[in-house]
Amino acid sequence: MKKLHLISTFFAIALLSACFISCGSTSTAVAEGSASSGTSDGSNIFIILDSNPSTGYAWTYNIEDKSIVASVSDNFVQNNSGSERVGAGGIHTFILQGKKEGRTQVVFTYARANASPSQKRVYEVTVDSNLSTGLKLLSAE
Repeated sequence: MKKLHLISTFFAIALLSACFISCGSTSTAVAEGSASSGTSDGSNIFIILDSNPSTGYAWTYNIEDKSIVASVSDNFVQNNSGSERVGAGGIHTFILQGKKEGRTQVVFTYARANASPSQKRVYEVTVDSNLSTGLKLLSAE
């Protein structure tokens, strides 16, 4: 199961990277629990998290200062298990883009509706004057 997740995550990162390279954009891929720097002007940040909405849990996020960074995509893809299994987990990919120079935090929580989070990720996003982005994982609970 873990091997399947690693393969799915690698495939998702490779696919997203290929799309942005072919579109002429630059990008930064970020896997769950890790972080890397942004690239050149107009770069995107990918945050990829394990998810299984069939359990009632879902990832939500809060951007502290929406004038600095904005979400451009929020998408769940079920793991490819060779069949359409009901209840199969997958990966949730969030794509963020810098809007203006500054620094802000983005907090991701994994919880059921009206319940305390079972997981939490806090990232610091920096955007420079060229709109190049950087990402640092501050905490993972």
